[in-house]
Amino acid sequence: MLSEVLPYLEVKRENNDITETIEVPNIEGLTFTEAKKILNELGLEVQIDENIELESIVVEQIPKNGIQINSNSKVLLK
Repeated sequence: MLSEVLPYLEVKRENNDITETIEVPNIEGLTFTEAKKILNELGLEVQIDENIELESIVVEQIPKNGIQINSNSKVLLK
């Protein structure tokens, strides 16, 4: 609400680096390739162990689905 009122009052923002929060989706059960595509489209970075084949299935994700995180945050896939 303040973001709508402040410009009307001619008050300028000092911090333009406001980050968006994103709810982490449930990607367990998808392939690493599918999961990476979904997370990247949401503006999240993906961290995968280099020994994982991209066509294998995600069995764990950190943070878990439903957690609110900032955009550009990392999601670890196992």
